[in-house]
Amino acid sequence: MIIAIALTSVVIFLLAFAVLGIIPVASNATRTAREAVATLRDPALDDEAREKSIQKYSISLFGSFASILIRSIAALLFAALPVYAADRLDFAAADEVTQFLSRWDVIVLLSAVICTGWYLKSRLWPSK
Repeated sequence: MIIAIALTSVVIFLLAFAVLGIIPVASNATRTAREAVATLRDPALDDEAREKSIQKYSISLFGSFASILIRSIAALLFAALPVYAADRLDFAAADEVTQFLSRWDVIVLLSAVICTGWYLKSRLWPSK
């Protein structure tokens, strides 16, 4: 039962991660950071123009940070729901499920499966 609850928790985390749009927000933050670096290196801009642009980019990056943080916390809370529901219903203790998910072999195996799935998804169904 511990394995089923753990896998349910991982699947819910991955679904929440996708539904909450964490990757697009992180991609946007990366793009903003690249634009900020390009602005700093632009020889056509004077110091005042650079400063104004960098201030705009920094506000955007702080917003992205807050958005990623809140969305990540929400994804973790959604993932915790099946663990604590199973604990309350006496299917499996929350600490046993957490210990199982904390084992190095489980982490390596789940990481490999998730990365392989992500790779195959990107190859079979490339984003537009």
